[in-house]
Amino acid sequence: MIMMLSNSEKEWIVTNGLGGYASLTLSGTNTRKYHGLLVASLRPPLKRWVIVSNMLEEIDIGGEKFRLAEYLTDFHNDFFPVFYYSVKNVD
Repeated sequence: MIMMLSNSEKEWIVTNGLGGYASLTLSGTNTRKYHGLLVASLRPPLKRWVIVSNMLEEIDIGGEKFRLAEYLTDFHNDFFPVFYYSVKNVD
């Protein structure tokens, strides 16, 4: 049986080896209390603080704004997460 997960169920994480990390879902939503783009460990490996919770990215094409999270076409996580978007034939 093959189970397909939605982008709000798939997650990525990048750690710094000192207790800090960045982690979100592919859709860019914080579905867990420990999700964040900048999570620092003040007393490694414990006492973590979410410094930057999230960012919403937009692109302006001819005066029309588009939220990039809605146009995700591909994702790779080789060493760092890389997101690919396509909006109005702009990749």
